[in-house]
Amino acid sequence: MKSEFERFQIMFNDLFWFTDRCLDRIPPDKLDWVPELGERVQYGDRVLIASIRNLYIHIISSEYDWVRKVRDCDDDTQIPPGGDRDLAKRMSEGDFRPMSQDAHNSNMEIVKGYTDEILEKSVRYEGWMCSGMGLLWGMYSHRAYHLGNIDLYMRQGDMNAPDFFTMEPTMMA
Repeated sequence: MKSEFERFQIMFNDLFWFTDRCLDRIPPDKLDWVPELGERVQYGDRVLIASIRNLYIHIISSEYDWVRKVRDCDDDTQIPPGGDRDLAKRMSEGDFRPMSQDAHNSNMEIVKGYTDEILEKSVRYEGWMCSGMGLLWGMYSHRAYHLGNIDLYMRQGDMNAPDFFTMEPTMMA
C-alpha cells in the first residue's frame, strides 16, 4: 500500500493537470470575465472580484510559495500568506499557462525531496497548526476549493465545464 506522502504526490499532480486541462475549455476572451456579483453572489471575504486568470495565478503562486516555505522553515514557524508575488506578477504579464506548468513541475521535484523531518515539522498558517504533511493537504484543499470556483465561473459563463469524475485520467497512472 502506498504511503500517505506517495498518495498526496499522485493526487496533487493529477489535480494540477485536471485544473490545467479545464483551461483548455475556456475561450481566451473569458479568462478575464467575472460573473455578475450581487448580495447573494460574492467571491469571499478577502477578495470581492476575481477572474479565472486571477484565480489560477493565485493558486499557482500560493503553491509555489508554500512548497518552498515548508521545505525551508524551522520547526514551529508561522508561514505568512500571500503567495510568491514575483511569480504572480510574471504570470499576469505573460503567458501564464506554460509558467504554471513549469512552476508545478518545479514544485513536484522539490516535494519529492521532502524528508520525514520536513513532513513532520510543525507549521502555523493563518492560525492553523499542522505538520508539513498537513500543510501539503491544505494546499491540495486550496486548489480543490478554487477549482470549484473556476467550475462555477465556467458554468455561469456558458463554457463547457468538465465532469471531474468522467474526465480521462491525467498524467499519473
